[in-house]
Amino acid sequence: MTVPLQIPGATELLIVLMVFAFFVGIAGGIVFLVRRFGDSGKDQRIDELEQQVEELREERDS
Repeated sequence: MTVPLQIPGATELLIVLMVFAFFVGIAGGIVFLVRRFGDSGKDQRIDELEQQVEELREERDS
């Protein structure tokens, strides 16, 4: 005797979708925060490189 497959209804599928969206939202939020606040040292490095480029241009032009 075989057991019939039970297909989830709309309510169950909606709950599964909501749980999935919840976890994806949390993971996305963590990634967003890490990328937003984890890059603070790069701005300083870019400023230093821009200053070096300007100094090299001045040397070349003089």
